Amino acid sequence: MTNTTNRALDVLSGDQFEALKKAMDDREIFDSVDAAIAKFEAAGAATTIGEGDDSLPFFGLPFAIVGQKEDGSIDESVYAGSRVALAYVGAKLDKATGAKGIVIYPVPTLETLLESETGKSFLDKLVVKECSHVGFRNVRAAATLYDFEQGVNAWPTSAEDYATESRRGIDTETFDTIWTSFRTSLKAARPALHELLPVKAEFLKALRSKAYAESNDNTKPLEEAGLFESLGKVLIRAASDWKDKDGKASPLDTSTIEAWLAGRDSFVLEIEAPKAKDFSILESMDLDF
Repeated sequence: MTNTTNRALDVLSGDQFEALKKAMDDREIFDSVDAAIAKFEAAGAATTIGEGDDSLPFFGLPFAIVGQKEDGSIDESVYAGSRVALAYVGAKLDKATGAKGIVIYPVPTLETLLESETGKSFLDKLVVKECSHVGFRNVRAAATLYDFEQGVNAWPTSAEDYATESRRGIDTETFDTIWTSFRTSLKAARPALHELLPVKAEFLKALRSKAYAESNDNTKPLEEAGLFESLGKVLIRAASDWKDKDGKASPLDTSTIEAWLAGRDSFVLEIEAPKAKDFSILESMDLDF
């Protein structure tokens, strides 16, 4: 798409933004340009306003495709060695979030990145960052010297250890950071829904596991309404739009929450039954009071 007029970008919010989220994910990855375009066109058709020559997809939001030529065709060489992403550009309002554009762009595969020294350097930075996240889980909550030393003793020491702990551990740093702000914003925007949410620990379990949400009386109605999926995406947007105490943009890592949503249908986390008490000890007790 080529813009012939320069103008300030409007932010789509409210009911139209909710309709956009139903039509497309905030970010979705495809194996081919054709698959991405198909979803792009379907989402555009579902969010079209106006009629005939005056019709506008995506409620009038601007949209662009990386590699699109002036004649409208796409230079697919741009996507060689990459997957194809379709996403909306998030925007932060005073008391809500929204979108200000739609874009299709390439995401290099792991194999492609490993073919160049620049790609390897990029991956190395990600490895250092992720390994640090995994390792610090052992000491982040330490309150005593003993806790700290035990956490260091449990620190992963090999590639296999780090990979295993990354799958096993629960990195809630971003979730913990935005939780209070998320609840405050939800209470202001949707007070009735705010009152229906479970406590933080229960919300987290339901967010990570559809099976858990369906097996808990306090979360099942919310799951049936699709709210944990939707609120998970709200958390991701909130983290992406996060600002520090000085009001400067300071996006948080959303990869963990994204992974929870991607795997929640298959991750089985059931309600644990209360541990049975061992009453056999009664036989050795003096019960003569």
